[in-house]
Amino acid sequence: MKSRKFNHSDGRFALLLLAPSILLLGLLVAYPMLSNIQISFLQIPLNPRLDNRFVGLDNY
Repeated sequence: MKSRKFNHSDGRFALLLLAPSILLLGLLVAYPMLSNIQISFLQIPLNPRLDNRFVGLDNY
């Protein structure tokens, strides 16, 4: 049985198949992380009718 050699077009095709899942996984990780960083700079009151207030680094 002949072994098939790997060429560059196979690598591009594999990357093309993996790209949607890598992009989705990246978004599922990046969005919550960036959202939490943004929320960490706010003072969010327990009463939802009150506005959020930017406090900068005071939460740290």
